[in-house]
Formats: sequence, C-alpha cells, structure tokens
Amino acid sequence: CFDTIRGRSLSLAKIAVCKKHIVNDVFHMAITITLEQPPIVPPQNELLIDCDRMLDEGLFSDTTLIVDSTEIPVHANILAARSPVFRAMLTQPMQENKTRRIVLEDISTATMRLVLKFMYTANVDLSAWAEATDVLIVADRLQMPSLVRHCAHKLIQMLKLESRETMPRKFLEVLALKEKIPEVIVAVCRVSLTMSTDWI
Repeated sequence: CFDTIRGRSLSLAKIAVCKKHIVNDVFHMAITITLEQPPIVPPQNELLIDCDRMLDEGLFSDTTLIVDSTEIPVHANILAARSPVFRAMLTQPMQENKTRRIVLEDISTATMRLVLKFMYTANVDLSAWAEATDVLIVADRLQMPSLVRHCAHKLIQMLKLESRETMPRKFLEVLALKEKIPEVIVAVCRVSLTMSTDWI
C-alpha cells in the first residue's frame, strides 16, 4: 500500500477473500484488506540507534582511544559531552588535545567498549558480575555518575539472584570498592541486608 500524497510505502497489506459468487453470469468477489502499520520508533530512540551505528562503524571519527594495544575510533564531541575527564583532555592544552590520541591504562578493550556503548546510547547490557564491577570502576574513573548508578542497579539485581552460599563473597567484592564509590556501597548494603541476615 502506498501513501498517495508522499508516494512512499506506509504499511504491509494482508488480503483475504471473504465471499465469491456468480450472479447473472457475473463473478462477484468480496475481499478484506488489512493494513499493518510498521512500528514507530520514537525520535530519541532513533537518534540513539544512529549514534550506536556511528560508534560501530567509526564514521566521521576524529579521535582514537588506545586501550590494551587496540585502537578504537571515537568522536571527541561525544566523549567530551559524556565525561568531564575526556572533556579536559580534549579542550585543555594537553597532549591528547594535540594528537587526538588517548591512551587508557589498566582497562580492558572489552570493558571500554561497554563504557563507550553507554556513552553513545545511554544504555548498556551488563549480564555478568565481572562486567558490572569492571565498568563501574571505569565509570568512576571517568566521572560518569549515571553509569555508576547503572552499574550499581545491575549489581543489586545480581545480588538478589545469588544463593546464600555465594552472596557473602559477592558482597565482599563490592565492599572492596567502598573507598572509591561509597554511594554505591550504601545502596548495595541496604538491599543485601534486607534480603538475608543469616550469613552476617
């Protein structure tokens, strides 16, 4: 089916024959046409999808992150907007501003790609405990409080799924971060203490 004004496809059509008969040697057929409108993607979601594609393709990148000997093409405006640390590197008279090459030590490529995913799309899937803790540490290092909160939320969800045997170890792993990110520890502690006190 086509929009007669704009001349572009709007929907898919399903055609079903309802009735057919012959009257006075004339064949008659009634059909039903059902139009299915494709799902509408909200503009903000479409923007994030495009930003994610821009990250994956490295299109129009102007800066390079060097992480664990891997070069990742990125966009200075996105980095500067999302992290005060990157903004300082790229706007102040620093080496990174001149060369547009940023070397990040003690961060794995996989972890940095997850951080970049959040930078470009405001969301990232953290399905493993190690992923969430590693990303949380980098988010704190780059001064990204929204990503810190995102990781904390994921850790809380994961703690709720832990067994009585494994929860104490996981809990202590999070406590090891308390000096760097106290607000996260407070949130995790509150949830954990309300779940079970048998192992305390």
